[in-house]
Amino acid sequence: MPIRDSCNLAILTSHGQANYALINSLKKTYRVKLIVFESQALGRFKLLLYRLRRFGLVTVINQMSYKPLDALWFQGQAKRMAPEILGREISFDKSQFADVQPVDVGSVNSPEVKNLLQATGADVVIVSGTSILDAALLQTLGAAPTINIHCGITPRYRGSHGAFWAVVNGDWTNVGTTVHFVDSGIDTGGIILQDSIKLERGDNPRTIGLKQYAVGIRLISQAISGICAADRSTTGTGDLDSRLCSSPAFTSYLRFRQQIKERFSDKRESGDG
Repeated sequence: MPIRDSCNLAILTSHGQANYALINSLKKTYRVKLIVFESQALGRFKLLLYRLRRFGLVTVINQMSYKPLDALWFQGQAKRMAPEILGREISFDKSQFADVQPVDVGSVNSPEVKNLLQATGADVVIVSGTSILDAALLQTLGAAPTINIHCGITPRYRGSHGAFWAVVNGDWTNVGTTVHFVDSGIDTGGIILQDSIKLERGDNPRTIGLKQYAVGIRLISQAISGICAADRSTTGTGDLDSRLCSSPAFTSYLRFRQQIKERFSDKRESGDG
């Protein structure tokens, strides 16, 4: 497919297989003018403080007790399965971007990023896996449409790990991905496209995240195509309530596994799947 010179992209993201897959996918169709990688080290510290204030020490300890399980098992399993799930190149090769110099920053909200965006003048800005954009950065973006892949069905599952919490709640119709416009809220911008993912018995919170991202890469390409053709329409939210989700905790993971087990046990007994 030829490069669409009339639509230039700026990508604000972080290092990781899923984001590399996104970049490699978009560069095949669109002219990528700027790539900013955020380290997120400071963002993680701020996030911890936010969680302590919002949820309290007991909940944060519960969340931290889940971390060893995630680090020792789930992340490794997802890393091995990433090429298959994402279905595309999952490494980043600077030589493939001869006309753009990737930039590493501590914070996506730094003055450096604002200056780069002003100088680039991108037609569409893609945000994936960064800290929340602050008011000053949003003002810098101005009229440039800014869109995000969110791993959850909004507005019901805003925040983080949307599909995980949908499974925990047995909310099977809302296990999926949203591509939306970015505004000043947390995943509250206008919804452009949404789609569900296919779950399997062996899925863990990391593999379903990759599945969400694989869907998101497809959806965001469609969204960009529409925006570049001057279509900025959004879709409604139906009757979904709005919830802000946080990281998994050890006890919620136990519920996740039980829900998966019951889901596929029911299908096997009924002869469905």
